[in-house]
This record gives sequence, structure tokens and C-alpha cells, in this order.
Amino acid sequence: MSSDILEINVGGRIFTTRRATLQFQRESMLYKLFDITSQFDLPSDSTGRPFIDSDGDTFALILDYLRRGGRLVGATLLSEDTLAKLKADSAYFGLTNLVEDLEALAEEQKKSRQEAEETSRRTAKEYRSIILGPFEEDLRKEYMDLTRLNNLCQDGWTVGHATFLFQQETYVGANMPRVGGFYYGLLLERETTLSG
Repeated sequence: MSSDILEINVGGRIFTTRRATLQFQRESMLYKLFDITSQFDLPSDSTGRPFIDSDGDTFALILDYLRRGGRLVGATLLSEDTLAKLKADSAYFGLTNLVEDLEALAEEQKKSRQEAEETSRRTAKEYRSIILGPFEEDLRKEYMDLTRLNNLCQDGWTVGHATFLFQQETYVGANMPRVGGFYYGLLLERETTLSG
């Protein structure tokens, strides 16, 4: 076991790495297991590779941490279950720096979750429907409707859905022009802050 390049079997997964990578943290169990003067007698698999009976997927994350010089990269994308396993295995291997990094990450994620929950409890969607129209009949009425809509939009309302409702036609007399217009329905929505 004097070679600097090692091939090890962790839970059935084969890893090739440098001895120095495994010994990144001097006081860790991994350092002691792979020290040339180690008194530990690691079992071997059928091909003679050192065998560690641990979760190979979690060890891959540990090895990545060691290869990056003790930097935790991509851990925020891991599930809570995987992070818990990673923390337990890191503690088992005596990687105290990694355990501390994972504890800090867990605390950050907990704080972010609490802030998101608090925000979702404080806000809700508010809905309002209005009918605009008739258009084409009275330009003053159209202007008032559009001004009203503009004022609502300035108050934070957005148009969630708009639809044509109907066309109204009224005939004044036999040879008189028709009077009528188009009506539109709008569903407005906005985020609102809940009190309490």
C-alpha cells in the first residue's frame, strides 16, 4: 500500500484517487487508515483493493470534498436525506471540517425555509373582476373605463385574464343608426400583504 495512486472499494463502488487526497485532513480516520505506517488492517475485496463497508454514493461526495481541498461544492442541490447521510459518514470518517460545513449549510437552509414560509404566510393573491364597455358607443365612457383600469394597474393590479363578453345592439328607429358596443371582462390579480 505504498503507492501514491490508490484504487479502493467503498460499498461496491470503485474509486481511484491519490493517497494525499484521502489524507487531506490529518486528524481524520481516513488519514490514519491510509497512512503508510498505519496499524489498521483494512479488509480487501476479491481483487485485493482496500475495502470500506460504507455507502459508496456518500463517499463519492466526501471524495469530491477532499479533492477540492476541503471546499463544499454543489451541496445546496442535495436532498435533506442525502445531506444527513453525508454528515453522518463525514463524522464517522472524522472529517470534522466537513461536518462543520454541513452543519452551517443545514442552518442556512433551515433559515431560508423559515423565511420562505413566513413570506408565504404574509402574502396572498387578491382577485377582482371588472367589466369594461360599451366600447364604440360613448368615447367618454371608454376613456373613463381605461382611466379606471390604468389607476388599478398603478395600485399593483395586473390583468390575469381578459375575455370578450358580448356585443350589445340597440336600434332607435327604422332608419336610425344602431347604438351599441362591445363589453369585455377582466380578471385582475395582485399580491397583498396579510395583517397579523
